[in-house]
Amino acid sequence: MKTTVLSVLVLLACMGTAKSQVGINQNSPKASLDVSASSSSTSPDGVLVPRMTTQQLKAKDGAYDLDQHGALVYVTGGAPASDKTKYITAPGFYFYDSTVQASQFVKGAWMPLTGASQDGGEEKQELYINQSNYTLTGKENIIYFTYVGTTLLTVNKNITPEPPLGKIIYLQPWNGQLDVNGTGLRGDTVKNVYEKRAGMIIYGRGTDGNGQWLLIN
Repeated sequence: MKTTVLSVLVLLACMGTAKSQVGINQNSPKASLDVSASSSSTSPDGVLVPRMTTQQLKAKDGAYDLDQHGALVYVTGGAPASDKTKYITAPGFYFYDSTVQASQFVKGAWMPLTGASQDGGEEKQELYINQSNYTLTGKENIIYFTYVGTTLLTVNKNITPEPPLGKIIYLQPWNGQLDVNGTGLRGDTVKNVYEKRAGMIIYGRGTDGNGQWLLIN
């Protein structure tokens, strides 16, 4: 009986001192969770998120919905295995975006954390853009636009470094309309690439298209 009463008292004391902010390796947290580096030279620092293969993540497809928007994992490898994992193309950090229309009947997908994969300091070929505005850099090869609504792609003149002559960038809107505009676009008028219809822009130079991109849709 004494043990039971003591346990209850300890529990109440812990509840009474519970804080809305938690600090690790420090006593004055500045956010909900504030982690400071350890002073020990033998203690590794950092935060480890769940690590799993694409197949393991696919097995949990049904567990992710609106409430899991923003969840973060590290994918160690494996080919895309379902609609929700279709954008996993390489090992790395991925976040769950519940707004992406992954297919006709599936909403929500795992997206690359940075929007662009890196390989030896150079951008890889595939970019996933989930926002209403994006400015072309000229380094892209394939751009998937996953924003629900209309995305404005701005194409400027005098991109540095200048893309090679004949550079082709493929454009693929997944969930809405893509509007392409800017001084670097030949004709300098808004052009549209509609949902699920691929387009491309080609970099050209010369009398008719000096330093400009030609949109083919």
